[in-house]
Amino acid sequence: MFLVVTFVAALPHAGVILLSVTRDWYETVLPSSYTGVHYIGALSHVFVVPSIVNSLRYSCLATVVAVIVGLVIAFLAVRWKPLGWQVFDMLAMLPLAVPGIIMAFGYLSMGDAL
Repeated sequence: MFLVVTFVAALPHAGVILLSVTRDWYETVLPSSYTGVHYIGALSHVFVVPSIVNSLRYSCLATVVAVIVGLVIAFLAVRWKPLGWQVFDMLAMLPLAVPGIIMAFGYLSMGDAL
């Protein structure tokens, strides 16, 4: 049952991947011809390449900063325990809580609209 659900959930992704490598896909189950032109065009455009480099650079920098801040907070909360160490611990968990809170308020407002 798990494999069936996984297969059905992966079908839209497979369709997007197939659509990205097809030249013509009309009235057939599978594409009639394949191409890599879309990827070549997208990955060689003058605006796209610097954007990809910037995204990789900033995401690597954000990862390094997050690991360093997380290690410092973990050291403070577990080893040193200065006055108010719980505040640092709560601030470290805040990024995990915020998306759930936003979704909860979204669902709450949708319920009020109905």
